[in-house]
Amino acid sequence: MEQKIRLQDDLLRSGKPLVVCIDSHFDNSRSGFQDTLPIINMEDDRVIEMITQITRKEMGSSWKTESQTLEKALTCLVEKGLVIVEVIQDDKSQVDVILAQYNIVSQKDLWYKCKHIMGKFKELLQEKRRSSKDFSVEAATTIAQVAVFPVQQLKEYCKEHNLQ
Repeated sequence: MEQKIRLQDDLLRSGKPLVVCIDSHFDNSRSGFQDTLPIINMEDDRVIEMITQITRKEMGSSWKTESQTLEKALTCLVEKGLVIVEVIQDDKSQVDVILAQYNIVSQKDLWYKCKHIMGKFKELLQEKRRSSKDFSVEAATTIAQVAVFPVQQLKEYCKEHNLQ
């Protein structure tokens, strides 16, 4: 706790706007009711805030609990005077809404983008298996064409969002 306070004080004195990463975790994905949300400074990979709430039972759903936890964490940091300009998150629309209320830029974690693209790739291969009589030749062609797609998509995404 003391280390977290010192870290926040150092960040406040530096006056630098922060780019942070968030990812909410539940104690159990199906029946869990405890949500923990670490906020990690992307400059040095240190946790600048961590909020745990035991409210899923009261809130009724994980996304409502996660939203409430994020609101609580952002409020805490803003009240301390820290300026967060960008949050990297795992592509949840309710998080985008909350960040917009704070005028914080929302970026999506590339791991989730790649996971989505690979899911589409698997769907395409399954469709080819179902619809093709000569799957081996057609599958090889499809794999050759589609295997580069995630890399191209990732490069376009990085270029579009000025990421290196």
